[in-house]
Amino acid sequence: MSSIRHIVAMCHAHTVYGTAFASLGKPLEPISQDACAFFEDHVVIGDEAGKVAVEVKDGNKVANAFKDVKAAIHQNHGLLTASRQSIDSTAFWFIALERCCQQQLMIEQTGITPKMVTEERALQPRARW
Repeated sequence: MSSIRHIVAMCHAHTVYGTAFASLGKPLEPISQDACAFFEDHVVIGDEAGKVAVEVKDGNKVANAFKDVKAAIHQNHGLLTASRQSIDSTAFWFIALERCCQQQLMIEQTGITPKMVTEERALQPRARW
C-alpha cells in the first residue's frame, strides 16, 4: 500500500460511456487532445474483470494500479481516477475520462480508422498537467 499512500482522492462510477468502453478491455487511443491527457497515464485493469472489490485485498489490487497513473479502466466494470493534488482534480479527470470514452466510442461507430496523434505530440498535454 505504500505506493498509493500519496493519493488524496479517488473517483469511481458506472457511467454510460465509461462502462460501455470498459467492456472492450482496451486503453484509450490518442485520437484527440483530450485523450492525449491520458496517453501513457492510464491502465486497463483486466484481472478479475467486472468483479466488485468488496474485500480489502481486492481494493488494494485496484488501488495499486494507480502507482504511476491517474486513471484506470476496469474491464467490464467502469472508470476510476485518482489524484495526488485534490478532490477537485480527481473529479475533473473523471469527467474528462468519461468524455474521452464517449469520443472513442463515437469514432469507432463510423468504421473509419482515426488518424492518431503522434506519440511525441500525445505526450505534450500530459507534461503540462
